Amino acid sequence: MTHQLPRFSANRPFKVVFYAINGTGLGHLTRQLNIARALRSLLDEYGVIHQIEFLTTSDAAQVANDFLTIKLPSKTRFKRQGLSVKRYNSRAKMLVSTYLSQLSPDWLVVDTAPQGAFNEIGFIREYCKYLVLIDRHKDEAIANSRTILKHKKLYSLIIAPEHQSEDPTARCVGKIHGFNPLKALKKQDVRTYFGLQPTQQLVYISAGGGGDETADKSLDSLIKALLSRPNLKLLVGYGPLYQGRIHYHERIIPCQEGEISRFFYGVDFAISATGYNSFEELIAAEVPTIFYAQPKGMDRQDLRAAQGEANGWCLFWQHQSLEYMLNLLEQKYDQLKHSLKQRPSQQGAYLAALEILDYTAIMMPGEFIFASTLRAQASIPLNREFA
Repeated sequence: MTHQLPRFSANRPFKVVFYAINGTGLGHLTRQLNIARALRSLLDEYGVIHQIEFLTTSDAAQVANDFLTIKLPSKTRFKRQGLSVKRYNSRAKMLVSTYLSQLSPDWLVVDTAPQGAFNEIGFIREYCKYLVLIDRHKDEAIANSRTILKHKKLYSLIIAPEHQSEDPTARCVGKIHGFNPLKALKKQDVRTYFGLQPTQQLVYISAGGGGDETADKSLDSLIKALLSRPNLKLLVGYGPLYQGRIHYHERIIPCQEGEISRFFYGVDFAISATGYNSFEELIAAEVPTIFYAQPKGMDRQDLRAAQGEANGWCLFWQHQSLEYMLNLLEQKYDQLKHSLKQRPSQQGAYLAALEILDYTAIMMPGEFIFASTLRAQASIPLNREFA
């Protein structure tokens, strides 16, 4: 099927606000960032004037610095300062309301928490033409809570970054992640970049986005254990939210940048927490990984790791010793590599952007006219810049 280019019939920009709530990880922000980049690429390709902005309470707002970004303090920051979060909630509602009422976006994109950062979604709904919820898998008890179910009714469109969803109204687009095979460095380029010796292996270790309170302790323990193996060089992904001690050593490469996945083709194996982004990016880059679960409440990392192991894509480290897991990884290494290569590529960010454009074409034909053939079946290459 060939693509028909959409026509643009308005004299104003197509306005989209991505509302990224702060968390102990980067899932909310990076999922939306991937969709925003996909949407921008599509709109640029089709000659559509657009205005895409981020409104965020994330303490890692800098990872979205290729977009216009409005940063509000996170509730975490207020707690650390010993200030009243309750008072801040009221103030923040007004700040969010004022911003959206002045911009009047065509779309407000919210991730995971349909009630918003300050339980304000019902309050600000009137300032946005349409709302879309990126509804990733959550703990079942939370997903079925009265608050979640009530607020989901306010959304025009629900997109699940999964292959299937228990919500019959959700549009399933597959996994959304930031690993881009077109931007990733080749294996030998990574080894040269980091100065690895021919006999050395590059190991990636991570505690996710870095905001988890156990991140410092977890990384410290892993680093000490792995440095005892002289053939290993450690690429330590501290994450933009990390507040702990940074380790420096001739066999340690400390990295706190947001797009560390561009080095993953050069990684021999990894040990990582099982946050949504860490898991999806390592799996997409076909890195044999030992995953461990952090208790996150809403996000069931243990279920994600267990499912990944059941699919033959990774190992799930629970109560065994690290030595046992490393030996097991060595035994199953080739098997894991084979299973990872068989896994279909995911382009959820691109498909999510198409869902937004398709809905716009149906609901706003007088202002924005997009081609009805903007579907996943159209002949667009899988590995695009935003895939």
